[in-house]
Formats: sequence, C-alpha cells, structure tokens
Amino acid sequence: MDAIDLIKGLPYAQWKKAVRYFRKAFPRDWPENRPTIVVNLTHEDFETRLYNDLWEQTPYSLQYKQEVINMRKPFGHDDGHEREIHTRSRDHDKGIEIECHEEYSRYTEKRKHLNEPVESLKPEEIYETLPIRESEIVE
Repeated sequence: MDAIDLIKGLPYAQWKKAVRYFRKAFPRDWPENRPTIVVNLTHEDFETRLYNDLWEQTPYSLQYKQEVINMRKPFGHDDGHEREIHTRSRDHDKGIEIECHEEYSRYTEKRKHLNEPVESLKPEEIYETLPIRESEIVE
C-alpha cells in the first residue's frame, strides 16, 4: 500500500485536519541546495502578484521552516502528464528569497508528484517564470 492508497481510505474532513496539523507540527528544513533569487519585495506584494497571475495556495503540501509563501500554478504537460510550477519564499536581509521548481501536478498526477524528484529552476528561469521585474532582483 502506498501513500495514495492510504489517503484514499481516510474520510476527507479528517484527512484535511491531519494534513494541516502535520505540515505545521513537522516542517522540513528549507532546501538550501536549490537555486534561489533574492528580490526587493515584501511577501504581501509578491503574493498579490502571484494571485493576479493566477497562482493558488497549496494548503496540503509540505511546509518548510521559515516559509512564508507556498503557491503553485499549472505549467504545461509532459507526454500527456500535467505539470506545475511551485514557488516558496522566506525572509532575507535584503528582501525575500524565492525558490521555484517544476514537478508533476499534485491533482492529476498524484503518484508521480509524490515519487518523482522536482526540477529546480535556475535563477534566470525563476525570474522569467514569476511576476518579478529585473530591477527588483538583489541577488
């Protein structure tokens, strides 16, 4: 039995409560090995721009320590399998630090989403993918 089969057997309301509890109670370390950019923005401004660009919250994904924003957006297909872009931000001395990666969709490709490694975006790809102006990039 894998994680998907286990989740399928849980009543939805209890599953939502459990996931919200566990993601806050047991956050993972920030992925220091992934590329990031630092921008001169507040989290509020960044989140507003993401919403305006049709990004959505990810209330059931893993939570990282120090994470402030955690959002996703559908991003094309790979051999008929839906993919998404997932971004997170945390505080930084010069503004906010942003990590962004591509992965299989959590909604339509559940097993692939859980089992396949994410593909980190390079700093220039992060800038090109997100609603950020080049003049706002600090690092």
